[in-house]
Amino acid sequence: MKILLIFIFYFIYFIELNKSAPVLFERYSWSTLNNINSLVLTGTGFDYSSNNSAIINNVESVCSVAIASTTIQGYDQITCPSSATSSIVADSPMIVAVKSNGQTSNVRSWYLINPIYLNLRPVATLGQKVQFNGAFTTNNLSIVTISIDGSQTSVDIATPSYLVFLAPYKAIKGQYDFILEIGGLQYKAKITYVDSGPPVIDNQYSWTTLPNGKTYLTIYGYSFTPYYYNIIILNDIEYNATAAVGGPGQLVKISLLDDVVTNSIQNGDFFSINVKVAGQISDYPKIFQKIPFLSINESAPLFDIGGYTVFIGSFGYGTSSADFTIDTQFVQVMNIYSTWIGFNYYPKTNGTYSYKLNIGGLQLVGTVTYIQAPSPTLIKYVPIDSDRLVLYGKWFGILVQNDIIINNGSAIIDAIPNTIPGFDTLTCTPNVLLSIGDRFSVEVQVMGRSSNIGNFVYIQSISMKTQDLNTTGGIATFSGSFTVSDIQFITLLIDEIQCDVKSVSPTQITFRYPPMVSGEHSMLINIGGFENSTKVQFTTPPPPTVKDTYKWSDDGIIIFKGTYFSYVNENYLIINGDTYNATLVLDDSENVNYDQITFVETISPSSILQDGQEFTVKVSTGGLISNSVTFIYNKAISINSQEIYSVDGIGSEFTTISGLFSTLNKTIVSLYIGSIESNITSIEAHSINFSHDVNFNLGENDLLLNIGGLEYKTTINVIEPPKPILLNNYYWLPNDILVLKGSNFNYKSPNKVSINEIIYNSTLAKLNNGNDEITFDNNSSTSSFTIGQSFTVYINNGVEDSNSITFIHLKSISITTQTLNNTGGQVTFSGEYHVSNTTLVLLLIDDSTIKVTDITPNTISIKYPAKPIGEYNLRINIGGFEYSTTVQYITTPTPSPSPSPSPSPSPSTGTQTTGTKPDPSDESLSNSSRLSTSFITITCLLFLLFSFL
Repeated sequence: MKILLIFIFYFIYFIELNKSAPVLFERYSWSTLNNINSLVLTGTGFDYSSNNSAIINNVESVCSVAIASTTIQGYDQITCPSSATSSIVADSPMIVAVKSNGQTSNVRSWYLINPIYLNLRPVATLGQKVQFNGAFTTNNLSIVTISIDGSQTSVDIATPSYLVFLAPYKAIKGQYDFILEIGGLQYKAKITYVDSGPPVIDNQYSWTTLPNGKTYLTIYGYSFTPYYYNIIILNDIEYNATAAVGGPGQLVKISLLDDVVTNSIQNGDFFSINVKVAGQISDYPKIFQKIPFLSINESAPLFDIGGYTVFIGSFGYGTSSADFTIDTQFVQVMNIYSTWIGFNYYPKTNGTYSYKLNIGGLQLVGTVTYIQAPSPTLIKYVPIDSDRLVLYGKWFGILVQNDIIINNGSAIIDAIPNTIPGFDTLTCTPNVLLSIGDRFSVEVQVMGRSSNIGNFVYIQSISMKTQDLNTTGGIATFSGSFTVSDIQFITLLIDEIQCDVKSVSPTQITFRYPPMVSGEHSMLINIGGFENSTKVQFTTPPPPTVKDTYKWSDDGIIIFKGTYFSYVNENYLIINGDTYNATLVLDDSENVNYDQITFVETISPSSILQDGQEFTVKVSTGGLISNSVTFIYNKAISINSQEIYSVDGIGSEFTTISGLFSTLNKTIVSLYIGSIESNITSIEAHSINFSHDVNFNLGENDLLLNIGGLEYKTTINVIEPPKPILLNNYYWLPNDILVLKGSNFNYKSPNKVSINEIIYNSTLAKLNNGNDEITFDNNSSTSSFTIGQSFTVYINNGVEDSNSITFIHLKSISITTQTLNNTGGQVTFSGEYHVSNTTLVLLLIDDSTIKVTDITPNTISIKYPAKPIGEYNLRINIGGFEYSTTVQYITTPTPSPSPSPSPSPSPSTGTQTTGTKPDPSDESLSNSSRLSTSFITITCLLFLLFSFL
């Protein structure tokens, strides 16, 4: 019995010892009752007779007795209470093992995922990426797997509310097993595949270049498969294609697998395309043109007002239409060529927008920037009909409203705005009728922005007679019809290079033009907004020439003038045989007919030339050498402000101007006043004497002085010559030839002399003792006159008559003088005077007029003033005839103490004398007389007193 008990014990122990440990299956599930989720674990070796337990995250929970699995045949399952997982946060790791019959199972690492809910819907057989909504608890893509029909597929996105994954291609439609597993929790269902419909080809293709250097045709569309089961049908022949690239519902692309077939298509040829997917073919073939590439190389920003613009690049062969969109808005393509495309685009606010350009199916994608347009600009106009204008400019509103204001009034826009290369155009009718030559103002307003004010002149035509121009550049004058005389209305361009207009008249224009290569060039002239185009020929000029003048600029630069100097190539100055670098042609608005150059800044003329030195000048340009001109080096000329007479020879033999001239050599001097050249008589350092054969114009005249080639320009005022003045003084030359005196007589032409109203020609005037003098060739004018006869004379100097004087015909005057008292007094001189009228007599002592109190044919009485002792000149003029002698002043004698009178002074030698008698009325003698009387009285009284004593 004891042995039997021992055997039973070991038998039971052996059975217990040989029970296998529990095994936990790789997935878990949930049991839900009354919205309470309980964890269901599946495996083998669970206890069917007593409770099992689960160890979750190191916490043991009592679970149910095992039962056969309801989901997996041949497996056990136990259910754990909800409390076993209540402390675990959803989507957190969950480490699980089962303990049964005293043994612990293997360990599983899961995530706590709430029961899965999935909204399944049909998918297309072509295979595509889909998004399914539902409840998935996690964002952790690494714990999510999906299998369809036993094959795992890729999952792109996992969120608690949706999944994105690839539904793979299926050859036929129907239902397929779908298994979703998230962190150990599995969801099974059936997924339905349906036909996707025929593929759709988009109206575009491209070229894809692979690393092997080959270029493959790429087609775009919808309902292509993302697997290698697409077929491209090119010109009715099937070719395998790549899997589609792109997302579900999006435009996708596929490519041929080689370039052989497309290489056989010539550039510019057209080809047809269909696509076949899952046995279905696209409804309609697309016709494309083979274009290697499209590019935009030059594109300016677009303007917010819309308009017309041109993009430069490669645009196929100009044989296909173009589809062009900016920000999905179609653009109107106006011109398409292989290298440029022109289009009208719509207004947009400032910013960057995407564009698509499709030519022949080949598509180019990029971005374009909109910016605010500048204010509109007016450039020109063209008259049409009799009263309408076409305005040309930039930044007009092609697709927005324009307002036109002409002479402050609104104009009527009577045509659709247009754009042509280089211009926007507006056609309008002015609010006023314009006539030829009328000035009018124009303003265009676009979106509140105002243009420049176009100050135009109404012109209907321009004509211009051109002539050949020099390739070196220069100044030219063209004749024609130009309407205006104001250069502010003129713009002149040659090959779009602006010329410098110097002057314009209705029939002539003078301008400075740039150098150009030999040949024909375009010329554009704009007069007051009206334009005319023509052609002008440039030819190689002759050798340069040097003009015989030079000048100094205001800042001390010596400048040489000439023609055919270079405006662009190097010029050289050859001075006395030595070559120096020179400037290009200088600009000088005063000398439109000549080119001007000078030394470069590093050369000082004073370092190679001395004042007064003679030097020769040549100019070399482009290998051509000019003539040689000899100059005198002179650094300064100036002329003082003064006036000259319009008629030459009045009052002097020549005209004189003063200033600074630095030479005595009149042969190197020329002088022009106005357009009249003067004859240089002489020149000194500070004066020039000259004459002229033609009268100068009255008023301000240009003066041009050239000394040794140095030019000086100023102005000088020309006035009428003064009236001649006849002096009351004549004398006789031998043979009884009359000589008249005065001023402003004519030194170049015979003066006319009126004697008793008979006109006689006199000689030319001569200067004598400060007076102008004229005479006659003979004595016929006075030969009939008697002594003492009066005759009236006036002079005409060729411009005006002089004053009139009545002379007395005398041939001689004699006067017998005597000594005069230095105290003054009265005296009578005897002589021959021929007259008895004191008004005809003028007597001067030492140039002081003496009063003549009486005259007879033989005597003259005078009252003379006191003077110091000495000899003085005496001059007597009777009726214009003069005689000169001298007179002696002596001391007045002192009376002796005796009462007897003093003897009279002795007569002067060689003169007839008479006694002198003091004049009581003479102030100069009164004090002396009173003093003398007082002295005599006192002397007599003293004599009587001494006699008495």
